[in-house]
Amino acid sequence: MKTINYGKASFTLTEEEFKKFIKATENSKRVYIPRLEVFLSDMFIWAGEKPDDNNRKLLHDGSYAIKRFGEWYSEKMPDAKIQLKYYPELLKDEDVETKRLS
Repeated sequence: MKTINYGKASFTLTEEEFKKFIKATENSKRVYIPRLEVFLSDMFIWAGEKPDDNNRKLLHDGSYAIKRFGEWYSEKMPDAKIQLKYYPELLKDEDVETKRLS
């Protein structure tokens, strides 16, 4: 059994389901797991421990950004790279939630 994390949810896959998932993600395909009634893709999936919260930031417009391979992407549209000139909070490495108003 393998536990994978998908966004905020966790799923436990059998060895067979996990092998099927890994094979499908090599081709960037989604995998349907009938036992769990879910489709899984390689986006936002990691095995083992969840990464630091430093890889997910709340933006000033209320949406979230995900850091992958040193670049920021939209959480809702994972293929959309975020331009830092429009979201300076990502340059400063600070969360909007923790920013104090003076």
